[in-house]
Amino acid sequence: VADGEGGVEGGLGDSSGHTTTRSKDRNGSSMLTSSRGDSRGGVAPGVLRPGIVHRLDIGTSGLLVVAKREAAQRHLAAQFKARTVSRIYTSITLGCPRESHGRVLTNIDRDSADRKRMAAYPYGGGRGRVAASNYWVLSEAGAGGAAVVEWKLDTGRTHQIRVHARHIGHPLLCDTTYGGGGAAAINALTRNRSSRQTLARQVLASLARPALHARTLAFDHPATGKRMAFEAMLPQDMLHVTELLKDAGWA
Repeated sequence: VADGEGGVEGGLGDSSGHTTTRSKDRNGSSMLTSSRGDSRGGVAPGVLRPGIVHRLDIGTSGLLVVAKREAAQRHLAAQFKARTVSRIYTSITLGCPRESHGRVLTNIDRDSADRKRMAAYPYGGGRGRVAASNYWVLSEAGAGGAAVVEWKLDTGRTHQIRVHARHIGHPLLCDTTYGGGGAAAINALTRNRSSRQTLARQVLASLARPALHARTLAFDHPATGKRMAFEAMLPQDMLHVTELLKDAGWA
């Protein structure tokens, strides 16, 4: 998206969750290292080397910022810690949240039943770290079987949006880890109408990942202090799903 001076580079994550701005290499860190220089463990001050400041879940598309210099990495990391970085995500959920706008506030930690997953726990309790998400319902589709929902994060926990979407009873479409795939998705999309089975299966076949996209990213440039804002439009797979639902007249 941008390759400016001052040790910062913006990139677009593909559906594997890696940066793909300048190479077909699916690993963003490896790609930037090979194009910037040293790939070994040691780094001298000021030497160009990628610094992963934040990450996208595997399967999430959209915007990612990578630091090219150590000073820039420290500056960006401080912004994330101070929560001055603005991130907005677009998702497609199963079902439509009852409230058009809401705030989800929980703790998040490893799931006791499955260590590969995260889970929501009581806010302020003894387990996990505080996680805060704000959401807005942009549109309803599938006669309530799905919705386009926007999220703004106040914290950045692992799988935060996916966990919070599940917590409010509306997991992300095709998120098999958190209950948004398979039979659950078919049931939500068809709403017990056999005439919708074919289209529901077309929707699932069109999306091989959780329906989540990092749409906007804004932060202060480490060198100039200027506010930098980027936007990445919805990828083709999510656009196709929304069009399928719209064309079917389910809205």
